[in-house]
Amino acid sequence: MSEVRVTYYGKDRNKRIAFFKINKDSVLELIETKDYVSPVKIDPSIQKKLNQEEMQKQPKPRMGFGEVVASFTKLFGFKPCAPCNKRRQYLNKITPIFIANIIGKFYK
Repeated sequence: MSEVRVTYYGKDRNKRIAFFKINKDSVLELIETKDYVSPVKIDPSIQKKLNQEEMQKQPKPRMGFGEVVASFTKLFGFKPCAPCNKRRQYLNKITPIFIANIIGKFYK
């Protein structure tokens, strides 16, 4: 048995694809139909602008005691590991907001 793919326009003028199989009596049997989705190419300059807008929507990391500890350990030559990053995130999370705002002014 072989398959046939047919591209057509529906009553609503949308492009569709129909898949048929040919049985041993040479009769077409409809398997499924799908809406046609064409690959869209976006201009690179527009894509760059969209990426910049997405970056602006993302929340900025909160500065706190974790960032202070991380900067000192980096200063003394320690390399951060997974537990260090978890600790840094936890310390940033428990830092009171008013202190985080003050620390954030020094780490820009």
